[in-house]
Amino acid sequence: MLPQKAKTVVTIYKVMAWITIILGTLGSIIAMISGGLVTGVLAMGDDSWAAIAGGLTIVFGLIGIVMSVIFGILYFMIAKHLPLKKDWARILAIIFGILMLFSFPIGTVLGIILLINIFSDEFKAWWEGSPS
Repeated sequence: MLPQKAKTVVTIYKVMAWITIILGTLGSIIAMISGGLVTGVLAMGDDSWAAIAGGLTIVFGLIGIVMSVIFGILYFMIAKHLPLKKDWARILAIIFGILMLFSFPIGTVLGIILLINIFSDEFKAWWEGSPS
């Protein structure tokens, strides 16, 4: 049975997965649209740099969408495989928890909660106990 500390970590990663996919994709789409509008206005003056800027806006927007989906999938994989006691899932959970500390203020709080739960005695005892 999954202890409360592990359930908390899994829940945070599930929520973070959805937030990352939805908001990352939405933000990238908004950036592409607004960049396209600005580029369209600049292109009225027959400026070739405007076309390049428009192309770059679309490329970076698409990269943002892909990265959001990749990180969302990674968060879902952590949430799915952590209860199965996969070492790589715990390592990734710790790494992403540390990286979240730099995303002030919400990411910092979530990172602290994740790391406190992962390094708690309850979580360690469950992790080192019998396999699930």
